[in-house]
Amino acid sequence: MAKAKTKAKAKVATRGSWVVQVGSFADTKHVCKLEAKLRAKGYKVYTNKINTYKGELTRVSVGSGLTRQQADNIAARLEASGIAAKVSRDRI
Repeated sequence: MAKAKTKAKAKVATRGSWVVQVGSFADTKHVCKLEAKLRAKGYKVYTNKINTYKGELTRVSVGSGLTRQQADNIAARLEASGIAAKVSRDRI
C-alpha cells in the first residue's frame, strides 16, 4: 500500500514539472552544437523530436522535473550568457 501512495505522489509531482526550452531545429548540426555548448556549461540537456507544420524538428531543453522557480533561475542564467530560453511545462 505504501508503494502505491509513493507512486501516486511521484505522478502528481511530475505533472507540475517545468523545463527550460532553448531551441527547436530541423538541422541536427545546430542541435549538436547547442547541446555541446550547454553540456560544457554543466547543464543536463534533453532532446526530443516533434512534428510541426514546418516538418520534423528536434527540441532542445535543459532540466527536467524542475519547479517553476528552478526553471526561472536556469532561464535567467542562460539568458545572461546569451542563450535564448523559454520556461514551459515539462512534456513527460
